[in-house]
Amino acid sequence: MDQLPARDPTRSHWHIWLKYKDQICPSLPDRRDLAPEIEFLDLIADSVHSYMFKVRIQETIYALKLHAVYSPYWPPSYSLARVEDAVTENDPFIAESRVYDCLAERGLEGQVGPKCYGWLTISREQEQALDQRYNLTNGYTSTDQALVQKLNHMDGRPWLGFRQCPEEIEDPVRGLLLEYIDGTSIGKGTLNASGASSLRRQLDLLHSLDIAHGDLYPRNIMVSKAGDPYLIDFSSAQLWPCRGFQMKKGRFDGYMGCEKSALEYYLFQLQKLERHRDLDISDAKSDEDAYGGEVSSFVAAFKEEFVDCDPVSALDFEAPKPS
Repeated sequence: MDQLPARDPTRSHWHIWLKYKDQICPSLPDRRDLAPEIEFLDLIADSVHSYMFKVRIQETIYALKLHAVYSPYWPPSYSLARVEDAVTENDPFIAESRVYDCLAERGLEGQVGPKCYGWLTISREQEQALDQRYNLTNGYTSTDQALVQKLNHMDGRPWLGFRQCPEEIEDPVRGLLLEYIDGTSIGKGTLNASGASSLRRQLDLLHSLDIAHGDLYPRNIMVSKAGDPYLIDFSSAQLWPCRGFQMKKGRFDGYMGCEKSALEYYLFQLQKLERHRDLDISDAKSDEDAYGGEVSSFVAAFKEEFVDCDPVSALDFEAPKPS
């Protein structure tokens, strides 16, 4: 078996974040000072590259999204500039941080998705305590079997716990401190009268910044108990200009158009449910009418997630599962 190249600390995701954070996220507060005060209350979601915790800090409840630490190894042929470009564009923590930074810079924090209060890291002792408490390295704690199956079959993260290479890298676990929303995914939630307009406005605002959500599926649209909707999980976001679209703005704009079509399709599915019969959510006449043509198979696959809940279970919200 070929040996991995010697680890170069200058090529780790953490080192590159420290080098460029003030340049790419100047408006995102550094709240590492809060780390010792974090009281972890519950693990509310897990995903391909992160865990979401409900936490308490100074008597205030937050959501804390902690991202996994990736391998420090890169092909020997990759120059440092190429590694830095790949990390700053594709690292899920950095992608999400850049979105919240853009929102903060334009005074839109809390208007698109939950409010972000800044980034932080946890100590190795905190990390190990969480691993032991929730058995993270030995299996997923999620009860969402579809998510577990997806996680177990995705090439992007064939490992469990916070670290891809536990013995090889000392970089800290990074996280984003977010507003805690008590709610569920859009397929099970009940929108209030202004909910559909709010969702359309949130996506329009995001797109106006030349940001594509990148993973706009029902699990990443949340509805609070009060009926207020939120776009969540920007870890797959694409910020223009981006290499994935080969510098072709028209293609990027087309991708954002597909996201709008997907949202209209989801809203039409809600309109058809009994619990929304008295709300004006969508005036579409069919799935194709809502989407604006033949529905993408990726989007149509989520149709079964839109279900009516009985009056009791509708109040018993389950935490959403970000990806």
